[in-house]
Amino acid sequence: VLSGINHGGNLGVDVYESGTVAAAREAAIHGCKAVALSHYTVKGRSVDWPLAAERLRPVLDNLLNETLEAGYFLNVNLPHPEHNRTCLETKHALVDTSPHKTTFSQTGDGFLYTGIYQERWRQPDSDVDLCFKGHISLSKIAV
Repeated sequence: VLSGINHGGNLGVDVYESGTVAAAREAAIHGCKAVALSHYTVKGRSVDWPLAAERLRPVLDNLLNETLEAGYFLNVNLPHPEHNRTCLETKHALVDTSPHKTTFSQTGDGFLYTGIYQERWRQPDSDVDLCFKGHISLSKIAV
């Protein structure tokens, strides 16, 4: 099962609230091999979707030929480099469990929480760190 490509990253703690990741997790729960695909985006920069598909093709070719143990699924995040490079390195990474830095305010009858995604703290060599540095991050996640 391929879920995505999500417009926006599903990095770090995002995996706990993402519908894209939830679809892959649900497939894995039912014994299917599953991959969640997301494209981290930088505000003000457009996404080249045909290029994203081109970048994912070799990653998926490799993943679909690998055995994935039961009870796990994969989470892949494309970076959003300033300059389009033809080849990006894929790196395996642990999911960064650091929380987002957010502020909360009351708005009418609800609440608004805000933060700057790109300024979040990140553990070295984690999925967040590697993707922000311009690599395709690949994480194996237990259901």
